[in-house]
Amino acid sequence: MGVLVFSSSTRYTADFLDRRIDEAIQKAEKNVVHFRHKQYEVKPQSTDRTSSKTFRLLVGTTDYPSRILADWETEADLPEGAHVEKVPERYRVDFQRDPDAALRDICGIASASLLPFIGQRHKILAAVSRGAEPEHRLLPWTGRTVWELANSEQGMPQIIVDNLGPKAARELPHFAHVDLSISGDRCGGALARQNGTSVVENAPGVFSHAPFFEVPLAIALQPSTQRPAEVAAFVDMLMT
Repeated sequence: MGVLVFSSSTRYTADFLDRRIDEAIQKAEKNVVHFRHKQYEVKPQSTDRTSSKTFRLLVGTTDYPSRILADWETEADLPEGAHVEKVPERYRVDFQRDPDAALRDICGIASASLLPFIGQRHKILAAVSRGAEPEHRLLPWTGRTVWELANSEQGMPQIIVDNLGPKAARELPHFAHVDLSISGDRCGGALARQNGTSVVENAPGVFSHAPFFEVPLAIALQPSTQRPAEVAAFVDMLMT
């Protein structure tokens, strides 16, 4: 009866076009044809002498950002799940200016989000790893980081008293933040405290003292229409 054409670039992971292509692959739809091309694969080669030169681009993951690799970096230096694309040298400036946008527009590879709120997500992983080190020993205050309210065995989060740490740290002023949700998205909550200061090198040979913050608690409730989040009980748990 006709042909329906979607001609666009996937702007971010799991947008409409990205989901539609994945759906066609999973269901092996016989009447659907999809193509994913890079600009430099379909455009005529440039006539300048640098057209054959390439640079290595690290295509990031949900935790590590995309970036241009230095000449000295090897495959062993790459984070798990990442891979390398060889991109023509004429596109270097585009990737230096905005790696995620260039990755979408030039390579046709969707990034984690259109404008990520936290660009350097790998810093979060590094902070979590530091918290588990013996000198910090930040044990989880709850049995898990995500609580599914639909699971009757889990219920509301329960604090593990033995994991609260030294009394001196518990008596420090704590600051709470709650990102509310009733039955749709996750309801998040976190506690943070300043525990001393740390020496920071602002420039070569220039040092200063900066506040050292710890996040002893960061959890999320997964509500549902059958069992919505008990906001009052959740806030009370954080403040107690």
